Amino acid sequence: MNNAKNKLFNLIGIGTFLYLSISGFYIMVKDIIRDLLIVLKLGNHYIFWLSELVPLTLFSLTSYFTIRFLIISITQSKLKTEQTFLFFFIGFFATQILQFLYSYYGTDYILIHNSEKFGDYIDCITKDSFYGIASSLISLLKTLIFGIILLILKKIY
Repeated sequence: MNNAKNKLFNLIGIGTFLYLSISGFYIMVKDIIRDLLIVLKLGNHYIFWLSELVPLTLFSLTSYFTIRFLIISITQSKLKTEQTFLFFFIGFFATQILQFLYSYYGTDYILIHNSEKFGDYIDCITKDSFYGIASSLISLLKTLIFGIILLILKKIY
């Protein structure tokens, strides 16, 4: 494969696995925040909104600074695309493993020690369809923000 084609495939891979890695990591953060707030026995509305909006904000900031760093590195020819692609490729699988381990051990711990509050929270958000709609819209917003960050940084750099 020629060098330009190889670099193009690496850049596509970097973008794909960058998004999947950051997104997957913040799905786990969302679960950790939810479980922490359940342990703290906050109200269900606070648990829902904080566990949705804090990861969205952190996802947006992480995406902005990572993409900015990658763009600057590419324009200065400092980025080794094949190594960066492998880094995000492996990072994606690492975040998936961490997500699994947390959901298996972390959430299991919460269910054992805070089952009543956890059940109350799940009942609250499943009874009102607003929470499902809001969660879906926030997930869609995450993808939209990622695209907007790309467009803004493309114009700047």
